[in-house]
Amino acid sequence: MKYLIACEGPNEKAVLDILMESNKLKIKKDELLGLTIYFVRQIKNSSVLVSEINSCDEEIKIIRIGDTQKEKFVIPKEFKSKINEKIDKYCTKPELEFLLIINENKIKEFCNQSRVDKNCKAKSFAKANVKLGKKKYNCTCDFYREYYQDVNVLIKNIRYYAEYKRHKLEELYLASLISED
Repeated sequence: MKYLIACEGPNEKAVLDILMESNKLKIKKDELLGLTIYFVRQIKNSSVLVSEINSCDEEIKIIRIGDTQKEKFVIPKEFKSKINEKIDKYCTKPELEFLLIINENKIKEFCNQSRVDKNCKAKSFAKANVKLGKKKYNCTCDFYREYYQDVNVLIKNIRYYAEYKRHKLEELYLASLISED
């Protein structure tokens, strides 16, 4: 079996890449379709992904990573025989920036502010309150890579998130993708 890890955004992909490069995921690189993690919202939108699926001789299992699972991930008809219908959804609600808020010990502050200001999202809160040295959070893959140079800090934040947040039954936690070694 091959795994297609489809990330909703580039920052989700950066976080998964950090884990993969550090050999911290249960899924190993040689088990990935195309030997990579994809930033893709739909299969049909990526000619590279379509090509990889066409050239794959094994069953494909989809793992979807994102902060919202509202958009239905469509498996094109021509791939239904190759791709397992059950898509595993790994959620990072309210937004991926919540991991940064966890690391900065600002959960209570964020929750209080978001109760008062309904427009306060994790992304805007992180931009105003998360720094790496003198550098403010700027919502880029480079920031995540620099911030989580120590992969163990990222893993600690992901595991804490799984204990702190409650998802719908069909939504899984990134923590369950992390290897125990």
